[in-house]
Amino acid sequence: MRLTVFDFLHQFFEKHNLLTFKIFTGSAGSKNFILSDTVAEPSIIFHKDLELIEKGMLYFFSSNSFNLFNRLEKEDSKKLEENIRYVFSNFCPAIIVLPELIEPPLLLITLCQTYHIPIIRISEQASVLKKLLTIFLEDKFAPSITVHGDLVEVYGVGLLITGESGIGKSEAALDLIKRGHRLISDDMVVIKKMSGNFLFGTGSEIAPHFMEVRGVGIINVVQLFGVAAVREKKRIDAKIILEDWDQSRKYDRLGLIDKYESILGIKVPVLIIPVRPGRNIPAIIETSALNLRLKRAGINSAQSFNNILIKWMKSEKKIKL
Repeated sequence: MRLTVFDFLHQFFEKHNLLTFKIFTGSAGSKNFILSDTVAEPSIIFHKDLELIEKGMLYFFSSNSFNLFNRLEKEDSKKLEENIRYVFSNFCPAIIVLPELIEPPLLLITLCQTYHIPIIRISEQASVLKKLLTIFLEDKFAPSITVHGDLVEVYGVGLLITGESGIGKSEAALDLIKRGHRLISDDMVVIKKMSGNFLFGTGSEIAPHFMEVRGVGIINVVQLFGVAAVREKKRIDAKIILEDWDQSRKYDRLGLIDKYESILGIKVPVLIIPVRPGRNIPAIIETSALNLRLKRAGINSAQSFNNILIKWMKSEKKIKL
């Protein structure tokens, strides 16, 4: 992933449109590439081991950071200044400063002018701003894949519905929307692995929340069902595979054995639902979502039923003996 400073500013402030920014200097560096989701404190620049510095990190300057540069100007440490120049010329795409920092130190301005590094002041509190920057960059640089399917939220559970083309994924998602559940994406789902080992799914950035229904065409879910029927993104809690009913195959009728699939290295519960005329697939998906919520709460219906059967069989055996 390569994100230019210009694209970062455009996308970040489009998302947080109440914030304002000012570029002090270094606007010629708007094509510098941000290559990392790390928001670094400038103290790392003063670190002696330059191998620890990651290329393409944004640097976040507070008043303490400015004091480091002011002290460097007074001490006139040539060796340390050489290290800083090396970092600025090779590793630093842009610097973010806080609104209370009225004027950056002269040495910092000189270095940024020399190496075309933008100094950007953003109007927000330090703790909030750093969190917003980290969340934004983590989303941009997260490992991702694109899969064919529908992502819906059913009773608060994120379900990725997959299956062969024409099996009825969009129709099932449409029925779920009519039942009061929410659509995240139809046909194409972008899955990202976020920090904390969570999978989040989103739709197309070009035309989100449109759906293709065979025989009807393209529909706009927001206009038809309202904004409450959609979400921008959702954590993926399980994957549902729709497939044609195969008479020769033995399908799980108890649910004692949990099935999983690895997506971007994370284990995701998988449910295979056979499709044939007469089966109410949306109702089965709703029931699956509720059953997943029960399992999260520590209640396994299949295991409870199995325990009851074992207990009954033991009691019957004792009576016969």
